[in-house]
Amino acid sequence: MNLINPILGALAFGFVALPIILHFLKRKRKPIQWGAMRFLVEAYRRKRRRMTLEQLLLLLTRCALVVLFALAIGRPIFGSASTRTGPTELYIVLDDSIASAARQGESDEAFEALKAQAVALIDTLSPESGDRAGLVLMSSPPRPIIAPASSDLGAVRRAIERAERTDAAGDLHAALETLEQSLATDEDDAPAVTLAILSTLRAGAIDPERPLPRLINEGRDVRLIVVTPDDTPTSNVAIAAIEPVRSVVLGEAERDGQALVRLERSGARVGEAERVAVTLGATGTSATSRGEAEFAPGATAAEIMLGFVLPAAENVSQPVLTATLPDDANIADNTAALPIDRRGALRVGIIASRPLVGQVGIDRFTSADWVRLALAPGEASGELRLVDTTPSAIDAPRLATLDAAFLLEPDAIAGESWFLLRRFVDRGGLLVVMPPAKDSVQLWTDAMTESLGLDWQIAREPVSADEPMRIDAGSHPPSDRLLAMIAGELEQLASSVVFEKTLPILPTESDDSVLLTLTNGSVLLAAKHPATPSGRTLPGLVVYL
Repeated sequence: MNLINPILGALAFGFVALPIILHFLKRKRKPIQWGAMRFLVEAYRRKRRRMTLEQLLLLLTRCALVVLFALAIGRPIFGSASTRTGPTELYIVLDDSIASAARQGESDEAFEALKAQAVALIDTLSPESGDRAGLVLMSSPPRPIIAPASSDLGAVRRAIERAERTDAAGDLHAALETLEQSLATDEDDAPAVTLAILSTLRAGAIDPERPLPRLINEGRDVRLIVVTPDDTPTSNVAIAAIEPVRSVVLGEAERDGQALVRLERSGARVGEAERVAVTLGATGTSATSRGEAEFAPGATAAEIMLGFVLPAAENVSQPVLTATLPDDANIADNTAALPIDRRGALRVGIIASRPLVGQVGIDRFTSADWVRLALAPGEASGELRLVDTTPSAIDAPRLATLDAAFLLEPDAIAGESWFLLRRFVDRGGLLVVMPPAKDSVQLWTDAMTESLGLDWQIAREPVSADEPMRIDAGSHPPSDRLLAMIAGELEQLASSVVFEKTLPILPTESDDSVLLTLTNGSVLLAAKHPATPSGRTLPGLVVYL
C-alpha cells in the first residue's frame, strides 16, 4: 500500500500512541483509602474480567479511530505496478525551457537529468500489458510531440532522447491545456492516467501567479507525479535585451555604432553590489568592446552602453550583434544576439497637400515644405526617399511601403484613415503628427488619441504666449534614445528657435512621454508607443510636435 500524502499520513499514524499512553497513565493512579472502600474492592474483584475487557475494547476503538483518520489524510493507493491488472496511460510533460539549463553539480544541465527521469518512467511500462505513453515539451509554445498516448514505447523513448532544450520560457499552464483533449475519452474501460511533470520548478519554468487548469475527466482518474523542486541556492545574471542607438542602419559602408545592453539578475547575491563583465561585437569583424555593468545592492537590473564596428555590406549583408557574459549558474542566458536591419534607404511619407510648384519665397512655405527641405536639403535625398501623399489618398498599400510618415494636416484626415494609420503603427511604423497652423477649434485631436490608443489630452484651441517662448534644453532627459544623437548639440540648435503659439498636450500625472518642454512649462515634443485595450504595447511610435 502506498500513500499519496506519506508525510501527513505518517504524522497521523503517530497519534495512535496517544490513546495507549493515556490508558497506561490512567492505570497508574494511586487509590485513596476511605471507610466504604472494602465494599468497592469486593465489587471490583467480582467484575474484574468484565471491566478489563471493556477497557481493552475502548482502547482499541480509540486507536482504530485515529488509524482511520490517518488513512483519510494519507489517501492510500492499494496495489503496485507489479500487481496491477489494467494497462497504464502515462503522459510526460518535460521542461525544455531555458530554466532547465541551470547547472546541477559541476557541469551537467538539469535538462539532462530530467530526460533521464523521463526515460526511467518509460522503462517501467510494458507493451505486453497494453501500456501507453505520451510526451509534451513545456517551453513556450508547448508542443505535444506524442499525444494522444501511443503504445509504441520505443518511439516515445527515442523522442525523449532526441529532445533538445530551447531558450524560450516555460509555460506549464498551456502545456496542460494541450492535454485536455488527449485525456478526454468515451471508452467505458479507459485506464487511469498518470501525469508526470518533470521540471526544476524554478523561476522561469512556471508562473506562480497563474493558476493551473483542472484536468477533470468523468469516470477517469488522473494521478499526478511531480519531482522534488530544486531548492539549491543559485545566483544568475542574464542578458535581457540589446538596444542599438540606431535601430536601422543605412548605407553599405563600414561604420561605428553603439548599443545599450540590459542585464537582469536573481538569486542569493541580489542584496550585494556586483560587477559583471560584458562583451559586445558584430559578425564579420574581430573587433569587440568590453565593459563592466554594475549592480547596486538590492538592484535586479543594470545596463551598460558599448560600442561596436558594423562591417561593410560586401562582407556581411545582414550583420548580427552578439553580447556575452561570463558563465554562471545558467549559461543559456549569457549570450544574446540581435540582427541589425541594414537598408539602402528609408521611405518617408509626407502626408499633406501637394507641394508648391515653381520658385516662391520662403514666406509662402507651408509646414510640409519645411519638412521636405529638412529631410532632403539637396537635390538627391540620399538615404531618405520622400513619398508625397495627400490626406485623401491614404490607403493601406501606400502605407505598407513606408517606414515613417509625417502627418502635417491631421484636420484633413477622415475617420477610416485614422484606422489605417493605426495599422501602420501596429506593424512598427513611426508616425510624426504636427497640428495645422490654424486658429480655429481643433476637432481632430480626440479622433487621433482614440484611434491610436494614446492617453494624451491635446488642447482644442491654440494657446498664444505674451512673450516668445524658447525650448528648455535642460528638460531633455539624457537617457532618452530618441534624441540621443543630438543631445550634445541640442542647446545650441534650440537657441535660435522661438514659439509664439502652441497646441500643447494638457498636463497629466504621468510625464513619461514628454521629451521637450518650452520655457513656460508647456509640452513641445512627446513620444509614446500606443497600447491595445488589453494593455499590450505596440512596436510602433507616435511623436507629437
